[in-house]
This record gives sequence, C-alpha cells and structure tokens, in this order.
Amino acid sequence: MLNWINQCEVNHLKSTPCLYDLLQIMDRFNFFTSEAEKFLAIIQIINLYKNNKINFQKACTYRVYELEKERYKQLLHSFNSSWGELNFKESRRRLIVEFPDFYSISNGERDVLSFVALLATAKRNLNKNSNLLVIDEVFDYLDDANLIAVQYFISQLIEEYKALGKRIYTLILTHLDPNYFRNFVFSKQKVYYLNAQNLQVNQNLINLLCKRNEPSIQDDVSKYLLHFHPSCINKRHEFKGLGLKETWGEGYNFDDFINKEISKYLGSQADYDPFAVCCSLRKKIEKIIYAQLKDIHSKTKFIETHKTQAKLSFAEECGINVPEVYYLLGIIYNDGMHWKYGRDNVSPLASKLENRNLNFLIHVVFKGET
Repeated sequence: MLNWINQCEVNHLKSTPCLYDLLQIMDRFNFFTSEAEKFLAIIQIINLYKNNKINFQKACTYRVYELEKERYKQLLHSFNSSWGELNFKESRRRLIVEFPDFYSISNGERDVLSFVALLATAKRNLNKNSNLLVIDEVFDYLDDANLIAVQYFISQLIEEYKALGKRIYTLILTHLDPNYFRNFVFSKQKVYYLNAQNLQVNQNLINLLCKRNEPSIQDDVSKYLLHFHPSCINKRHEFKGLGLKETWGEGYNFDDFINKEISKYLGSQADYDPFAVCCSLRKKIEKIIYAQLKDIHSKTKFIETHKTQAKLSFAEECGINVPEVYYLLGIIYNDGMHWKYGRDNVSPLASKLENRNLNFLIHVVFKGET
C-alpha cells in the first residue's frame, strides 16, 4: 500500500494546499522515511484536530510546555556548579525551580542560576521583530568564569534572533566600567555613561600623554614627570620640537601645574583636571615612600624601578611598611597616565575621583595618615 501511494497518489496529495503545507513542517523531522508515511501521518493529525479541536490544542500546549521544561532543566544543570541538585516541581499550573539549600550553594552560584532562568523566560516572551532586553547590575556580582559563561549565553541569544530575522537590543546596566572587563566577548559593544562628567583635561596634558612614547622624550617623561624623581630635567628643546608645552620640559613647571590641580580637588573645587590629580597622587605616594628609604643604594634602585606597584614592592623588601591604601589607589593613578582616542577617557576616571570613599582615601594620602 505504501508503495502504491508513493507511485500513484503523492503528486495528487502534494497538490492539496493544506496537506502540502503540513508536509513542509513534517520534512523538518526524521520521523518517517517515505512521503507516503508522511502524508498518512498528516491525514491522521488532521482527523485528530477535527474530531476534538479543544483537546488537540491542549495536547499541543502541554507538549510545548514539556519541551520547554526539558530545555530549562538542561540549561540550568549546565550552569549549576554547586554540589546541590536542582529540583523542578509544578504548583498551580506553574513550573517552580527549587535551588539547593543556602549552605550548599554560594550567592554567586545562586545569582548565575537565577539570571539564566530569567534570561530563558525573557527569550520565551520577547517574540516581536524588535526587542529590548534590560539587564540590571547582574554583571557587577559575577566572577570571571561565570561572567564569560553569561556573556556567551547572551551572545548566542542575539545570534538566534538574527537567524530568525529579528533584532534584540541588550542593555546592560552596571556600576563597573565595561572598558575594564578583561574577558568581555561582545565585539560590538557601545558604552554610555549615565553620569557623564563635564570635567576638562588640559589639552597640553593630553598632548603629553599621547606623545609620551616619542623616542626623544620617552624615558624622561616617564621617569621625571609621571613618576617621582628627586632631580629635574630640561627637555624644553625636545618638547618644543614635538609641539608640546615647552615650559613643561622642565619638571618643576609641570609639578606646579599638577600641584595646583590636586589643591583644587582636595579643596572640593569643581574645575580640577582629573588626569593631573592622578599624576599628583602617584608622585605623592612615591615621594612619601622614597623619603623613608635609609640609604642611597635603595633610593637609587627605587627610582630606577619601573611602575609604581613594583616600586612599592621593592620598598617593602627594604623593610618599609607600605600602607595598603597606596596599592589600592592604583586603580586611579594608573588609569590617569594614558590617553586613548575613540573613547570617553574622562567619565570613568572622574566617577572614581568623585566616589566618596576613594575621595576620602586620597585625602588620607595627602594628610600623611595611614
């Protein structure tokens, strides 16, 4: 009979619109090997629907629910890094996920599982041609491994919508600076600061930071201007040749500038230069530690050591007690020594300087407290 249908009836069945439409759906699955079997199954489905439309729709709805439940299980189990098991139960026509007891799962693990479950729920409901997904502060609490996993999951979600000819815009709200996510996988991310700062950076300082690696001044700018050094330089000729502020070629003129800016900052004035403040903070910390070194050999080695953190570590090897705050403030004074085109350099740095806790720590350094 199947052979006869394949030979004699398939073309006629294909010419029937509703049967042909269902055949296109049936072809997506590997349930049957011959077209005759597919058409017989299609006719049976149609008869089931005609005999009891309500039960047919209920059966479809429940089957979709079972498939979604299984996807939830697989997804959450793949993200469950705890020792506890996840339990799924149904109550009042709702699917409930029970997490392990609080003592067997960390807050971070719980956050990831909650986020993944909510993201899957969002995917189920965001079915328009253009969709907006808002993720608030989740990234602030993830460790590196889970941050990568969650970003990958979001990226896959975006690709799935693209494949369907739809768009989903992901808006991630965070207190962190996305420019410092070391493992960010979003290749086309755009960063906007809700609290964009209006502080202005002296153009001469921008020029200096952009040209700090010019061969004629590279070593001297870093050694004498951007780090503490007990001596002064005279590079006015080289500065003039590079189009830099000529007087800053003599270190004490540059120090006068950054000292005025840190005074504005410490005095709560609103027009300080944030990059100058960072430079002054770094030099102040290095100067304090340099003054505590006992002999000329260690002082010389301290000056010749590159990078502030390495200088502080060397001082500790010499028996100097370096306050922890000097290391912690590296998040500020290191950021303010480089300028990158094509991004907002000011807002992330200014937001740190305006933070009350960090502002207090900077005051501690300049008051000589530890």
